[in-house]
Amino acid sequence: MMQETYTIQLERSGGHWHGVLNTCGQYTQFDGLEELFCLLNPGQEPGFHRDWQEARTDHLTGVWNRRGIEEQAHKLERCGIPYSLLFLDADCLKQINDTLGHHQGDMALCRLANTLVQSVRNSDFVGRIGGDEFVILLHGMESESALQQKAEQILYTLQQEQASGGLSASIGAAFGTVGSSYIQLLACADRLMYQQKAKGKNGLLVGSPSSALPVA
Repeated sequence: MMQETYTIQLERSGGHWHGVLNTCGQYTQFDGLEELFCLLNPGQEPGFHRDWQEARTDHLTGVWNRRGIEEQAHKLERCGIPYSLLFLDADCLKQINDTLGHHQGDMALCRLANTLVQSVRNSDFVGRIGGDEFVILLHGMESESALQQKAEQILYTLQQEQASGGLSASIGAAFGTVGSSYIQLLACADRLMYQQKAKGKNGLLVGSPSSALPVA
């Protein structure tokens, strides 16, 4: 069975991606990354989209699971679209589970996931890759300072939610460029997150795989 090949012509204006997908000589215009990803995952039989989505969705929170977020990252890489990665570890989840029960802990995770989804664009990606660990893929970050600003906005929103019973989080943010891989960015963000936790929970550190020192 021959593997389908495709090429993508991308243009970016005003922070928005658009272009043309060439699939074996068939040209299709797309407007936005969501439309592009739909074109790259066409339905092959009844129920394909449903089964495909279920296999890549975290059933508790409704965001991408580990498999789903990794696949979205690899699609961005194949398309030559640079992205940055946020690694978030929910603070005090064990305390909620131990004192209020796992049902309340699950509700807190769902609330956290919903807050993260509401804090980013439809073309960004939020995933839960572990019990209390979340990943966000952000494209269009022009610099580490832009990533810092966006991550601070997310952290502030979580802090506001914490005031009314939501979970806070410790965040590591890895700035990506063309050629950065998911493995590199995840390892960098994971390291930054644990450095932040060592300093104190409910905080943020920003860096890049190529930088030695994080941005406090």
